[in-house]
Amino acid sequence: MYSALYNFGVASMRQACYMDLAGDGTKEASNLFQQSAWVFEHLQSCVVQLPPGEATTDFSKESLSMCSNLCLAQAQYLFFRKARDNNMKKGVLAKICAQIAIYFSKAFEDNQINPKLRAFENGHFANVLGYHAKYYHAMAFYQLGEAQCELTDKESKGCGKAVGMMKLARAKFEEALPFANTLGGQYATNFQKVYHECCELGIRMSKENKSVYYDTVMEADECPRPDPNNFVKMVDITAEINAKPSIDNLFIC
Repeated sequence: MYSALYNFGVASMRQACYMDLAGDGTKEASNLFQQSAWVFEHLQSCVVQLPPGEATTDFSKESLSMCSNLCLAQAQYLFFRKARDNNMKKGVLAKICAQIAIYFSKAFEDNQINPKLRAFENGHFANVLGYHAKYYHAMAFYQLGEAQCELTDKESKGCGKAVGMMKLARAKFEEALPFANTLGGQYATNFQKVYHECCELGIRMSKENKSVYYDTVMEADECPRPDPNNFVKMVDITAEINAKPSIDNLFIC
């Protein structure tokens, strides 16, 4: 029973990963991720009943918690993707990114506790989790910094604050750099693109401050922090699990 439920959670998660996100695809994929998150969380309370020695790595507390947080991270990312495509305010995007980072951080921490999880795929999977935790944490600061830069351009004030916030965003991206370099490939390519954009915006604001505004640059510890905002939750599928199949489905002719 536990293995079947675990496989259901994995299958739903994988289905969500490869869904066409057009139309209602984003909503449906997000729902599958949230259902899977509940499955893995639910299994944590179930597997304690297994006899000693029968709980494999997949059924360890760390593995199930990691999977649950990973599903929530991906569901929250889908919300970010939709919000970004709908041109929502950067302050809102920062909140969404901050929560994505929290979920990935929790998954990464679970991964690091268990030696077998940590060594999975020679550590590649662990680096993927760590990268996304740091990347979306930095993205949250970047979105806040961009919002302040736009405000400075519009109102012609607050440039010192914008420079300070962009310096902080750059520093946060540099925390993700070791993971990006280790992973290489598309991860490194995507990271370098966004990191370059962050640096270029920071350089522009710094030049303007030195030639136009002459503001005192805000210190890192004074800069605003992104306030996480969660838009996803575990979706309980107890009813579906306990539902009896229609008699028409019990026989195959």
